[in-house]
Amino acid sequence: MNSIDEWNCYWKNPVQSDALFTDANGKAISDFVVFWDTLLGNRENEQNVLDIACGSGALFNSVSNLSQSHLAGLDCSEHALKLFSQRFPKARTIINTSLELPHKVVEAFDLLVSQFGVEYLGVNTIGRLPSQLKQGAEFVGLCHYKGGHIESRYALERKAITLLSELNAVQEAKEIVDRLFSRDDLSTDSSADNLKNNFFKTLEAHKEHWNAGTLHFVQGIYQLLTHYKQYNKTDILAWIEGMADQLEVARQRVTAICDVALSEQDIGEIIRLSNCKPSDWVARPFHMANSKLPVAWELRYKKV
Repeated sequence: MNSIDEWNCYWKNPVQSDALFTDANGKAISDFVVFWDTLLGNRENEQNVLDIACGSGALFNSVSNLSQSHLAGLDCSEHALKLFSQRFPKARTIINTSLELPHKVVEAFDLLVSQFGVEYLGVNTIGRLPSQLKQGAEFVGLCHYKGGHIESRYALERKAITLLSELNAVQEAKEIVDRLFSRDDLSTDSSADNLKNNFFKTLEAHKEHWNAGTLHFVQGIYQLLTHYKQYNKTDILAWIEGMADQLEVARQRVTAICDVALSEQDIGEIIRLSNCKPSDWVARPFHMANSKLPVAWELRYKKV
């Protein structure tokens, strides 16, 4: 996710893009809801609040009774901001394609927040935030935690996608489909079946690695190749191509998350770059009720 085009492509699928902030039932994760509702629910309506790297507005969407006229979302993706505006038609949107935050934008707000977003701008940008804030303004963010619950899960997902690619599984599956459908019903040629069975053995040998999208691919291709006579060749190939596209988008997404997750060293560098005392910052692990590992870094700084 290193380009604006990739982010726009990502935000074209709002169901997928909101997955990080929702549970298995599609509802906002309660731990995040409580955190932001506690922070924002008691704020004065006159305070101007900016969501940095707002995406489609999952953060504000988890908070009740917010005055939209004092809200703003900043993002690099025009498509994300369109989704944000659909949720909050009275809120302001700001397009920012730079890794730096414009000083004039930052100083216009009383509270700047971010939920798994600001870290994509880099350690340097976060470290400069305190100097950009106006007097009395505050920054509060939940940022990806290196080695935490979310990053560890996505690291395994990235590993599985990489393995599937190294096995050339997509191309081999398409070749098997071509071979299976090229022979007639009376053919005694067993080479296609041998190829298929060897393919299954290879996938089975790595079964402990399959998860998320790769598991869906493995289970699906097993069903389609085993019962290929029940399907059209074009439908099977279209499914394989569609899964390949989904896995590539997933690879970009999980790679981006793993790359930007903040370590303790990163937190120390942010504080150093800010030229502020460590005691001026709040930097602590954020846990969810059902996770042993931290889910995020909770970062806070108020300019007094």
